[in-house]
Amino acid sequence: AHLLHPRHLVLCRLHRQIMQEAKRALDQGGCPLSGMGLSETDLVEVFLQAAAEVRLTLPLYLPPTHLQCAEAAEDMAAGITMLLARDRQRLFRVFPESMSDFSAASAAEARLRDEANSIRANYSAETHQADVATIASLEGVNLASQALRPAEQISAAAAKATDWSIFD
Repeated sequence: AHLLHPRHLVLCRLHRQIMQEAKRALDQGGCPLSGMGLSETDLVEVFLQAAAEVRLTLPLYLPPTHLQCAEAAEDMAAGITMLLARDRQRLFRVFPESMSDFSAASAAEARLRDEANSIRANYSAETHQADVATIASLEGVNLASQALRPAEQISAAAAKATDWSIFD
């Protein structure tokens, strides 16, 4: 791993695996590594550090509105919440530049949750319906006559004038 850049995609994948295993262990109510001297708080710290690495790496490969960016922000917020509840001083010590006290950590958590919600809002049904209406109006499709049809059919009818066959 020392031969790879810290933001290498392979390392990002490994950090995501670490996060998944940490989540699984925490969900099962105990730390499977407790025999090795790791507590649940240690596991939360590992989770949060991995989440921070993923969060720093994803924007290099994905657009900022990608759902994995929302997931990374939500995971980071969850890790902050867990460490605030279990061991605040550890959180402040591990992330001294961005979360040096309770108010900074709480603000960071709120920003991350807002970011995740904002990204997910781009994929909501309401946003989809608004996009369908915009496309339909541009293409001249009468939505009133389409009212009883599912959104997917309306979307297909509205976008049928566009030929995307070069991607087939």
